[in-house]
Amino acid sequence: MVDKQAERDFYEAINTTNKRWQLYPDSYHAIFHETNKADVFADCIEFAEQVFSKDIEAPDLSLAHMNSASKDKVDRLAIKPFNPSFAITRFAMQKFGHVSDAIATGLEHGFDSGHSLDHVYYNQPSGQNKFGQAVDKFYLSNIGWQGIRIRREHILELAREALADIEDKNQSSTKPYQPKLLDIASGHGFYAFDLLIEFTNLHAELRDYEQHNIQALQAKAEQLEIADRVLTCQKDAFDPASYSNMQKRSANAKSLDDKNSILLSPLACLNCFLTIHYQRQHWQAFMTV
Repeated sequence: MVDKQAERDFYEAINTTNKRWQLYPDSYHAIFHETNKADVFADCIEFAEQVFSKDIEAPDLSLAHMNSASKDKVDRLAIKPFNPSFAITRFAMQKFGHVSDAIATGLEHGFDSGHSLDHVYYNQPSGQNKFGQAVDKFYLSNIGWQGIRIRREHILELAREALADIEDKNQSSTKPYQPKLLDIASGHGFYAFDLLIEFTNLHAELRDYEQHNIQALQAKAEQLEIADRVLTCQKDAFDPASYSNMQKRSANAKSLDDKNSILLSPLACLNCFLTIHYQRQHWQAFMTV
């Protein structure tokens, strides 16, 4: 059914040392139903027992940007031959995309911008005319944007669980714990404001490197009448210096304190992590998005 060399190439490309290649020359497609299926099952069970008998070790990804399967894929894509379908799609979006509100916003501000993601999260097709609305609906139905909306639901679910756990512990604690949220790349704050509305004792520091996003965050906080619980500041999430001092920065808002809890919300386009820090304790609620 499948060329053996293609199978071997696939096996070689698997980015782990914990793998095994087993060839059954007398078997065909459905190897679990062949006359030698007992041998196949025995090999599978042996490999599974071998894997689960080892202690789990977190992989070191500190150099993954230089040497990894993902880096190899990026390099291969960089030298990929010209694809006419991409060129046609790019031309069509630039030429006719203005009739779709979501595409027009992406072309103006960037497709990963806060303005663009607003349309993705709202998921309400709109355009200059019926044709524009149809294009907008097709664009918003893209599998990638569907995944972004599902990711938002999952992240909010995990954040709610973490914050609810703090509330439960506060009920039996003599020293109530004040949860605080830090979003290092807020965009327009879709994640943060959902949580701020739901958890009325939550304070947040919302950052972004674009000034127009900061203005949008401030306006939304004032509109929701929670400006006293929101601190906004223009910071670059990729600048290590932006994390060196997280003390009080504004007289009209409660900033984050290194001694208190910090809830990291997801960085829009990166694998970030969501954690809750307790005083002298650390509980990791969610790792990787």
